Amino acid sequence: MDVQYRMYRMTESAYVDNNASSAQGTFGVLPSFVLQDGYGIVEGLIVDAQNGGVGIRNHTVPSGLDLGGQWTEDVLWLTPESKCTNTNLTLGFSLTNNASSDWNTVGGYLRDDGGFANIDPAIPTPRWDDGDPQWKNVGPVPDLQQNANIMAWWNNQFVAQVLNITSSTLGSIYHDQFNMYGHLSETGAIKISPIDGEFMDDLYYNSTAKPFHDYGV
Repeated sequence: MDVQYRMYRMTESAYVDNNASSAQGTFGVLPSFVLQDGYGIVEGLIVDAQNGGVGIRNHTVPSGLDLGGQWTEDVLWLTPESKCTNTNLTLGFSLTNNASSDWNTVGGYLRDDGGFANIDPAIPTPRWDDGDPQWKNVGPVPDLQQNANIMAWWNNQFVAQVLNITSSTLGSIYHDQFNMYGHLSETGAIKISPIDGEFMDDLYYNSTAKPFHDYGV
């Protein structure tokens, strides 16, 4: 069987056609259920995009039934739970190349929508940096919202440290550290990255963003 790719990227290799540029197929995450409202069925899954949940089912249905048929299935139903906190920092950039290539970014900037200007000066508890055992003692029912709030606070704190920001006003724009903001290699995917400062330029991320590496260790 041949795989027909909807997306591709241009690559070069010293071992293929003397390093000539050639198209290489790439996988994308399609379709997305994020903006859907209701139930959706894909191969092996039933997705409830309204209430949240995924049912794992058989890939097949009865065949050879000219007049139709009825059947029952045992479905393993999983309902994930997550909580989010807005960091009130906006990363903006422009995209280059076409939608089937790695999307290089230019003109990056970070806008303070309150993440610096309105940050609470009090360090949230439990604290990861003073040996508080509650930091990793999640228990049988972890407080997901509390964890999200704490992580958002430390993310903003670390970014301010790396950028040497001691005070900021609402709407302030920061340019210098975001001009070479990496690339988006998965154009069809929605990714949730760890708190690691990777959205900053490699120069700053690798040389001065040590707090991100130490976070929670």
